[in-house]
Amino acid sequence: MRSKQNIDRLFKTHRPPSAPGRLDLYLPGIAQELREALAGTQETFIDPACQLDATALDQLAVALVEFAEDIHTDAGLWRTLESYQSELCGTPLPLFLKPGEKLAGRFDSRRIRYFLYILWAQLQPDCLVSPSHKDLAKLAETTSEVLSASFRRMPKDSSIVRFLRTPNQRAWDVKRKLVWAGRHSYLFRHQCASYHKTSGVDITDVGATDDFICQHCTDWCGLGVIDLLAGALDLPEADRLELRTWYERHQAFYHVIEFANRGAVVETMNVINLVNDQPYRIRLEMEKCPFIVGQVVLGSLVPWRGEWYWSGSQRTWEKVDAAVIAMLKKQYLEKNSQIAYRYRPDLAAKARASVREHYGDFVKYHGGDLVVFPDGLSLAAAHQKRMREVYSAHSEGIVENVMKRHGLRNPWPTLVLPDDLLKHNNGIGAFFNADEGEEWMIHFNDVLSAFRKQAAVLTDDEVGGIRGIIESESISPAFVQRLVREHGSEAIGRAYMIRDFQPAPDLDWLLRRFKGKYYRRRYPAISFVEGEIADKEP
Repeated sequence: MRSKQNIDRLFKTHRPPSAPGRLDLYLPGIAQELREALAGTQETFIDPACQLDATALDQLAVALVEFAEDIHTDAGLWRTLESYQSELCGTPLPLFLKPGEKLAGRFDSRRIRYFLYILWAQLQPDCLVSPSHKDLAKLAETTSEVLSASFRRMPKDSSIVRFLRTPNQRAWDVKRKLVWAGRHSYLFRHQCASYHKTSGVDITDVGATDDFICQHCTDWCGLGVIDLLAGALDLPEADRLELRTWYERHQAFYHVIEFANRGAVVETMNVINLVNDQPYRIRLEMEKCPFIVGQVVLGSLVPWRGEWYWSGSQRTWEKVDAAVIAMLKKQYLEKNSQIAYRYRPDLAAKARASVREHYGDFVKYHGGDLVVFPDGLSLAAAHQKRMREVYSAHSEGIVENVMKRHGLRNPWPTLVLPDDLLKHNNGIGAFFNADEGEEWMIHFNDVLSAFRKQAAVLTDDEVGGIRGIIESESISPAFVQRLVREHGSEAIGRAYMIRDFQPAPDLDWLLRRFKGKYYRRRYPAISFVEGEIADKEP
């Protein structure tokens, strides 16, 4: 009885703000039937990795039925995921379907196993499950049987389909679908809750929700909510491409210039981006406008059909004078340069050129793009020595100018390392990514030890090292590929218990899953001082 009530509550909580369709009436009953079948199946399991408690079983049953609803009604989210994975990895179901291999029906157990494999990271975050785990296969087979029988004669009129097919004229029409998909859809709600928890804010926090739906790359092949919704909605291709650019929200300080009214309604507002001095027209359509002429607003904008829209929350300051505006611009360029580069292509180009120059210095000094240090002190010493040589190669006047502007005691920048890195003594890999900059990986002795093993069983430390370099957000795919070119990829397959692991498509998919942000447009993590950018600065 308690399970039925919980399943009913879960469905009610996560349905979209749309009138129920005929299919909605049957879904809780199907979920209850599936839940009982899954509970019976897992009673035969010995491995605790694939055993769920009562609450998690309820969540799993509901998510699986919503997954089936998506496929049955062609709501589009799952179809879009498989389409992208076919395009990016050569197969709609990496690890479970080889390129060119076909599915046997809508609820093929391999399709369900893929869904379970990814979902398990949220339901059992402390357990690493092999994609070929026999218990996972049994759960998928049970699910396939129940779903195939249950959806055979079901109607396709669903509230989710009704909701997703409403008009998309304004950006806020799209945004409310994004918010629902991120917070409530079966694909994203578990990861969204985890994202908010990690951020230390409530699930209703507007800023964190906006960050998740616009910027966060999920376990679904590294794709975000904007990516999958762009494919699911009925949009012209130009709109679909524009929606997928919303991860580059134009966050800045904006000076409010004027409003355009239609009677009592404020239709649009014109602002100047104080970081790039460019005008933006923002669609509002509000009777009670919270903004006034002369204000400075800190917020993010996204484009939609020739206009801009606020995304997330905003902060305002009244009647800011020219001196404060200049200070805000300087502060933003120095402390938020990677955001400013989105709409300052001139500075982004200079930053990339600077990274390439430093890359050349690194390779020249170390003899290659990868060097291993025994500990943090050795890394710091080598870095300081290299920077001294770089700065000594420039004229005295340029170096003095840099010292004055940056307040340097010595004619080279001081490297400040966190204590845990400085005191680390299990090897540090320093890799210079020509597109990103210098990257450091700790516990690198374990990483190299794992890569150098051909067929031997990996130790726990070696598995941890491999998973660390694959899953770390601060390590780029280029760093991993650099190691694979030298040592092969077998150790990665063993660390993740993936049989017959291949660089393509298995490694490609694994890197996208954990490092999705690196497959979007990126900017160097360096800054310039506004008004004092020198092409010859070291």
